[in-house]
Order: sequence, then structure tokens, then C-alpha cells
Amino acid sequence: MGNRGGQRSKRRGASITILIVILICSIFVGVRYGEYLAAVLWHWSKGPYAQLAHRKVKLPIYWYQGTSDKYDSSKVVRGGSVPNLEINSDPVMPGELRDSDEDELKATQALVASEKSSSLVVLKTAAFPLYCRRETSGISEAVLVVNLTCHSPHLRYMLSYIGPPKEEIEAESIISTLE
Repeated sequence: MGNRGGQRSKRRGASITILIVILICSIFVGVRYGEYLAAVLWHWSKGPYAQLAHRKVKLPIYWYQGTSDKYDSSKVVRGGSVPNLEINSDPVMPGELRDSDEDELKATQALVASEKSSSLVVLKTAAFPLYCRRETSGISEAVLVVNLTCHSPHLRYMLSYIGPPKEEIEAESIISTLE
């Protein structure tokens, strides 16, 4: 009888140890991969579409709808990236909205021509084109940052992405899904 009590005690101790190891591993996984998990759960509960500039955009699996601190602004965020990659939409200031695509293109071309490190990017959505100014800056080739700012006379919002060049293509593809 005494031997059985010792075995139960050992099993109980082993079970508690296993539970503690599982808890520690869960905490580590939650901290390390929590944003990925949040993005996947967001997609599972809401689907692949989010609101950006009061329009729908289709998001890849690790992107999700973020919360914006500013009034009438929105953003989508890529989970698990450090720093967080974001595409923001902010209302256009009065007087900045152009009358036509031609006017917007000319204004963007003039702005690009006046800045040494910028170029013109035209993104085509299903409904209209977006005229974007792409600026690169950084202290070296290894630490480059892209600032992509897009306007359209059909949209009362400015869309912007700031982040590494290798993720810029992904941001452009999301912006291009604007409906």
C-alpha cells in the first residue's frame, strides 16, 4: 500500500511538471507568435476583407484591420512584423483633392520632379488609378525605408505605407485591391 501512494505521488509530480512546461511553452509561443495568431483569428472570424478609406481591401493572411487613433482614419496592419507594417488612410486636406486623373497625375509628377529621391508609381485598382509618390531614405543600403503616398481624385483619402522595400510590393498589392 505504501508503495502505491509513492507511485501516485510521483505521477502527480510528473503531471504537474508537464503542465508547467506546457504553460511556459504556451506563454513563449503566445508572446512570440501572438500577432500572427491574432491575424489568423481575425481572418477566420471576419474573412479576408477590411475597410481602408471607407472601401474594401482584400488582405493576405497575416494582415488584419488595425485601430486608428485619429478621427476618420483607418489602417491595416501586418501581424508579427517588427516594427509593425501598416497601410494608413487619412482624409485629404481641403484643397488637396484634384478634379481629374490628369490633374492628379500632373501634380504628382511635379512633386516627384522636385525631389531627388522620389519616383512615380501608378497603382491600378478595379475602379480607378492611384497616383503615388515613392520616396526612399536611409542611412545605408542595408537600412532603407520606403514611403509610398497615394492620391486619387476619386478618393477623399490619402493612402500611405512606410516600411522596408521588400514589403512594399505586398503593400502595393493590397492597395491595388481597393474597391
